[in-house]
Amino acid sequence: MELTGAIEPTIGPYEVYEDELLNYKAGFESFITVQDQSESNKLQRFGGELQDIENHLPIDPAARNPKLAALAPIIVVTEIFGRREPRRADGRVQPAQ
Repeated sequence: MELTGAIEPTIGPYEVYEDELLNYKAGFESFITVQDQSESNKLQRFGGELQDIENHLPIDPAARNPKLAALAPIIVVTEIFGRREPRRADGRVQPAQ
């Protein structure tokens, strides 16, 4: 789902780093953020350079993404709410502390 707006919700399974064995199990997280348009505008200069950086990477040109700039917008946000439900390696919910 793609949303366009100043408020950006992120809800669902996220980050599989805690499952160090197979990286299958994810913790469930939710974040509500508000875009900071003035700070995002300051970073647009760097976003415009991403494709040039990608094109000059020392990798096989076939492995480069020809449309990177369109896929990687740089947006600065302020988190107004965040909640994480950590999972144990066996998949069970670990109680929040």
